[in-house]
Amino acid sequence: MAVSVNYDEKRKKYVWRARASINGKQKERSGACKLKREAQDAGNKAYNELVRQEKASIVYDNNLTIKDSIKEWLYEYKHGTISVKTEKIYRGHIKNHIIPHLGNFKVTKLNRITYQKFINKLVEQGYSKKTIRLINAIMCNFLDFMIHEMRMIDYNCASKIKIKTDETNKQEDEKNMFYTDDEIKLIFEYSRKLIKNTRNEVCADFIEVLLYTGLRVSELLAIQEEDYDAKSGTISINKQLSPDHQINNPIFTPLKTEDSYREVILDSRTKKIIQKRLLINKKEKLRLPPNIIQHDFIFSCSGSTIGRSAVRRYIHKICKASGVRYHEKHAIHAFRHTHIKQLVEAGVPQVVIQKRIGHSKNSAITAHYMHTDNKMNELASKNYEKLISDRF
Repeated sequence: MAVSVNYDEKRKKYVWRARASINGKQKERSGACKLKREAQDAGNKAYNELVRQEKASIVYDNNLTIKDSIKEWLYEYKHGTISVKTEKIYRGHIKNHIIPHLGNFKVTKLNRITYQKFINKLVEQGYSKKTIRLINAIMCNFLDFMIHEMRMIDYNCASKIKIKTDETNKQEDEKNMFYTDDEIKLIFEYSRKLIKNTRNEVCADFIEVLLYTGLRVSELLAIQEEDYDAKSGTISINKQLSPDHQINNPIFTPLKTEDSYREVILDSRTKKIIQKRLLINKKEKLRLPPNIIQHDFIFSCSGSTIGRSAVRRYIHKICKASGVRYHEKHAIHAFRHTHIKQLVEAGVPQVVIQKRIGHSKNSAITAHYMHTDNKMNELASKNYEKLISDRF
């Protein structure tokens, strides 16, 4: 840390220390104050003075923008020090959020009020607290670099920023993330109308199986022919497809939890869809060169698995054409929630639902639908009334 503050029991004071590297050598100043706030302020002041000594010997461009400097920071400084996946996430947030909002600001002119407005705008746009914290962490890291390495600024305006989001409402929205029966009918109706090519047909079959099985999208994308047992009518859920996979180089990863490893019994509709896909894939194998089809994915197009983005775009087209509400951030996952809700309405016991969809026994989502479903309550009342009338 550039500035540290600790309480000294013997002296009954807060001792501060400021450290900075000047011309390759570590310099330090220290002092003591009665109040912690005074000690922190004194330490910051001393640190800024040390930094100014280093600045006197450094020539830098006062007109350097965040857009130019943050790109250089990522490619020249962070590259190789973080994983490929993390660097990809950093690059995405820098491109999609930081540069569009802050890119034209000069590094030396960015202040806390401007930065707080940027954070508030992300909140208004509906981004989760987790996403906003990650974006803020990237900016904190970048601005720390501009302070300690480049000596361009004196303080980090992204440090200890306030992120105000209504997590209660967000969690409630996620729990109620499902399609109604009427919406499902419209989705399937328009889905068949939109089939104009092979990829659309695969996507149409894919979303039907999502609804009928309640699988996670990563689980269904990873299903291979060897995972389907035609005799027992089940599929084995034993892996998932990583979001970072490439078309010709799929990356399989372990499932989310131990409870996610399971055998799912298929209904008659799903069996027909799977058998249809197997027949189509068999014809594709005869048509395409052997080196093209290597992984035997059930939901594949020209030998390769379809991607999340293709499914998401297809759902968006259906919702736009049919007028069904589009779950902006959970368009695919909403089918899983719909399946859970339908199982609850069918009177399936909670423990059976959790085992089928790979939830733990303490799953909040399953419990939510069990406790709030009116049809389930009505069914319980009717069954109890029938039991009483038969016995007495």
